[in-house]
Amino acid sequence: MEVDFEKEGLLEGLDPDERKSRRKLLEELTEDGFELEDLREAVEQDRLALLPVEVVLGGEPTYTAEEVADETMLESDFLERLWTALGMPVAEPDEVAYTNADVNAAKSVREIRATGLPEDGVLEIARAMSQSMATLAAAVGRVFGDAFMREGDNELDLARRYTEVAEEIAPHLPPTLAHVFAIQQREELRRAMVDLEAVSKGELAGSEDITVAFADLVGFTRLGESISPEELGAVAARLGELASEVAEAPVRFVKTIGDPPCSSPTRPIPW
Repeated sequence: MEVDFEKEGLLEGLDPDERKSRRKLLEELTEDGFELEDLREAVEQDRLALLPVEVVLGGEPTYTAEEVADETMLESDFLERLWTALGMPVAEPDEVAYTNADVNAAKSVREIRATGLPEDGVLEIARAMSQSMATLAAAVGRVFGDAFMREGDNELDLARRYTEVAEEIAPHLPPTLAHVFAIQQREELRRAMVDLEAVSKGELAGSEDITVAFADLVGFTRLGESISPEELGAVAARLGELASEVAEAPVRFVKTIGDPPCSSPTRPIPW
């Protein structure tokens, strides 16, 4: 059934050229299976051009929460807590909101639980992953957006270019992330302390000696009141660059904004 985008209010406030490009984009999205409510919500949130990229990154929703539970043989209440820990919105039980990627990830979690890892431990890892990946996703999104936006673009241009680039980049991200995680996990294991007496009791050592260091930018708060957020972010990013240039293993960064930005199990960062 053909949708009257004009009547639905999806073309309001646009000049003729903008209306033409949005109409074409809306037609393509409708052909790709997006519902009118999805399109309306995307327009209201100024993210219509990003809808095709969402499909590239996550796939088309085809499962309800109950179907995911049946497919993965995981309890519905555990899945709900897992999605919450991962920072994902929890859909209504009968809402088609989950993709094949969601199901495959849940199956992997099932296999991890089968090794004997406790449920609370799985959720703790999920929360840590969510926080770390949110920071990474924000950085990737910012760099991606700046790199592939062109002066004079309309929504259709942007949607097509972003989708094309996302299709090229997306396959390379998972193996890269897995490699970085393996490196970080290896370094974490090298820092871990295994006390023989504790091992005999069936537990790891409860503490270790560390040195914590932090750097503060004098006048950063005042500076933030006089320059744009982008410029302020560039200053914070430069601090991170300087810190990474002087830090050497076994120093590791904990965070780059706020206190403390880094810590070391053996020595303070040299500045």
